[in-house]
Amino acid sequence: MRRALSFGLATVAVGATSFLTVRLLPSSPVSKPAFTAILQESTEEYVAGAVRQREAKLFYAARADGSTVDGLITPYPEGREYTVRSVTLVPERKYVVVIEAIESVSTTPLSTKELVTLTAPPGPNCVTKGTTVLGYEKLMGHDVVKLQRKGKFYNIETWQAPALHCFALKSVKEVRNTDGSLNTRTIRTAVSLALGDPAAELFMIPTGYVERPPSQMNIEEGRRLLGYVPQCLIDAAPKLDRNYYRSRSAPH
Repeated sequence: MRRALSFGLATVAVGATSFLTVRLLPSSPVSKPAFTAILQESTEEYVAGAVRQREAKLFYAARADGSTVDGLITPYPEGREYTVRSVTLVPERKYVVVIEAIESVSTTPLSTKELVTLTAPPGPNCVTKGTTVLGYEKLMGHDVVKLQRKGKFYNIETWQAPALHCFALKSVKEVRNTDGSLNTRTIRTAVSLALGDPAAELFMIPTGYVERPPSQMNIEEGRRLLGYVPQCLIDAAPKLDRNYYRSRSAPH
């Protein structure tokens, strides 16, 4: 939010004839809320009449200075689990992807514009352009706003907590094929939430890891995880690396 809001009531039209009572939930203060969340993700893929399921374990941590970590825990063929972390370090003005399995990092400086965006308070009720408020609930002891973002072939519903800087405690994403049939459904749910300063090691960048551009990170991880390099990773390399090198050479 652009400013702190107390509880309030307002009524707005939804469509032409229906009405939704909108509550302005209290937001987080200027200093960001510090917390750590563990999430479970379940994805169903509908292919040729069959359903394939995937499960994933994720974590998210936020510090009061605006720094955050998005993490994915991935099982590798030898049976060991490794983490992939996307670390945004506000004081250091950088964004770092850390892939444990290949002992590599990819570092991108953050511009002043990016820092302003990252540290700006969220809008009222976590609403952003293109989202619609569907209702209000309580999850894990926190007031949440249920929001929807809908496109021609996708529908995303999120349950976001204003007091947690609009972190989504739950999300459901559906992607459809051009004929309208369901392609994938992904449900992500927070299973634990701890308020207070996150563990410092979540934000640590290993000093002995190799710095690589994004394409090399993806290619090496694909080779390590799958045993081969998918063509889509090769095709994406030029654009990924172009942005990487441009950001590293641009004035900040």
